[in-house]
Amino acid sequence: MPYSFNVIDQPWIPVLVPDDPVPRMVSLREAIMRAHEIRAISDPSPLVTISLHRLLLAVVHRCFGPADAQAWATLWAQPSFDPSVINAYLDKWHDRFDLFDAERPFYQTAGLPRELAVPVSKLTFAKSSGNNALLFDHSRDAEPEAIPADEAARLLVAYQAFSIGGLITKLPGEPTGSDSSHLVKGAVVLPRGDNLFQTLMLSVVQLDGDLDAPFAFDPRTDMPAWERDTPTPRETATDFGYLELLTWQNRRVLLFPEEAPDGQVVVRFADVLAGRAISKDLDIRRRETMVAYRLLAKPAKNQDPWAPIGFKPEKALWRGSLALVQSDDRHQPKTLTWLTGLFQQGFEYDRLHLSVYGLSSDRANVFLWRSDHMDLPTAYLQDAELVAELAMGLQAAEDVGRILKNSTGRLAAKVLEPDGNPDRGRVDALISALAPERTYWPALDIPFRQHILTLPGDTAANETLADHIQHAAEAAWESACNAVATNGRGFQAVAESSPVFYRLLRQAVQRLRPSEPSADTNAIPQEVPA
Repeated sequence: MPYSFNVIDQPWIPVLVPDDPVPRMVSLREAIMRAHEIRAISDPSPLVTISLHRLLLAVVHRCFGPADAQAWATLWAQPSFDPSVINAYLDKWHDRFDLFDAERPFYQTAGLPRELAVPVSKLTFAKSSGNNALLFDHSRDAEPEAIPADEAARLLVAYQAFSIGGLITKLPGEPTGSDSSHLVKGAVVLPRGDNLFQTLMLSVVQLDGDLDAPFAFDPRTDMPAWERDTPTPRETATDFGYLELLTWQNRRVLLFPEEAPDGQVVVRFADVLAGRAISKDLDIRRRETMVAYRLLAKPAKNQDPWAPIGFKPEKALWRGSLALVQSDDRHQPKTLTWLTGLFQQGFEYDRLHLSVYGLSSDRANVFLWRSDHMDLPTAYLQDAELVAELAMGLQAAEDVGRILKNSTGRLAAKVLEPDGNPDRGRVDALISALAPERTYWPALDIPFRQHILTLPGDTAANETLADHIQHAAEAAWESACNAVATNGRGFQAVAESSPVFYRLLRQAVQRLRPSEPSADTNAIPQEVPA
């Protein structure tokens, strides 16, 4: 029985529209044609949300370029994407967007053997399958869950973008290992506008491979995944274009549809094999436009000195905000570099609403997936002195966090062994139990986000931030002290440790108080003396 689910026509993309908090499903055609009427794409999975944006960006780029800044400005000035151009393109490639097409199934590789099929839950980190950690779901391989075609389409697009490396099903003669998607270790940055049209446009960059925009490639051979006439090979790619990168096929996947008792088309099984890997000899930093990178101080042997900046479970987005603006040891996302050039040419946009998506993993184990959001005045993209001011505030917060942690170590050591030489394991266990940074950093979340907004025009912003840092650190320290001050030894440890902590704290925040200079404001030690 032939099955069909064409993502151009069928509703499968979850979106929010004005005055309605509940997402509704729209087709790919409707998402682009009505982008100006849609507030946002909104899926419970951050990985699905950003992957759908990259898919739509590939279509928009294919239809409109733009070849230069003037072409971009012309697109931006329009109320919506030209429906005649969108319809002509989607009609031309209509068959390539059918999820279950026999010859060219959308985002898949036809002809893979059914006997290698695994539960479709393999396509998501939110469901249990094989060696995947059971994070949120209680499905099992022995009784695979059937999912509707629209959900399968969303999972497929996200899995191609964020597949994790490791052992994988293979065809005879193929190696069992597979590489992760290049996005797995990076936090993917998306500037948001007032509607989906603006959001897409804020990530649309100049597209001309001959002019190295956004990098050098052959425009004649660059095409999105659905336009390619040949199936996805198992290979290590050494050259590719931008549309290929936006729709990268890191896996050879084939969904096996079936009919549910209610007549609905569902998927329970899929083939999942290694697909196209990106050569480690390529500088992906020069090609990927939506991820920030940092220069490693001491890269390992054969390691790329530029590492993608990703999510850490304990670290909020604002703590890494310098990665979003250019500096010597960081490389901002190319989309923001492009916007900076537009600002310099007269494009006006006061504040970027940045959303960042990604996951945190170690090898084949996924610890979390998440999204974070932050407002960034565009002045930071054009004013180096303002960036330096922001860096000073961030450094003060990090210095105080380090002082707080090290002072807690000194406190723990004195509690456990006042005369010195405490057992290191017991000290570490007590530090972990006290963990004042667990209250310190969350207490700074709202104040620092507000600091980022007010710093461009508020001369007292740094002093206000200093107050917040000092109060947050003092509260966290006092909580740790109260936890150990239950006997004479604890009281003595607090009495001996507190003066050092408060002195170092005052030194760390002093740099943010120019009206009260101090001779030793730069003398912030890396370690608290025992």
